[in-house]
Amino acid sequence: MTIVSLEDLNAQIQQLEAQRAQLQAEAEKQRKEAMASVIQELIEKIDAYGITAKDLGLSVGKADKAKGARKPLGAQIAKAGKTGKTYTGPDGQTWSEGTRGRKPAWLTQQLAEGGGSENAEGE
Repeated sequence: MTIVSLEDLNAQIQQLEAQRAQLQAEAEKQRKEAMASVIQELIEKIDAYGITAKDLGLSVGKADKAKGARKPLGAQIAKAGKTGKTYTGPDGQTWSEGTRGRKPAWLTQQLAEGGGSENAEGE
């Protein structure tokens, strides 16, 4: 039975880790080359058959959004208008009543100290 020293094991580990890193880099390079080849092939076929984004079920531009595409929740809330008061924190942060989520710690502390710094928007 051969006894292997700790230094030999560490050297083998470092060698294997370097080999792994090299193989991963090579695999990533091959993946990118293959992807570039596939993209080029797709572009050629799309051009040859006259395929459009609509044919693929992709939405592009404002016209497609107007046909019922959902807006992000933040945009829906902003469009609906703010119904509550808006508070400004010590570092310029803002928070409005009626928005999603709980009150921030800085606002809770301000209210506990006897009031908050309110903007004129919600008063």
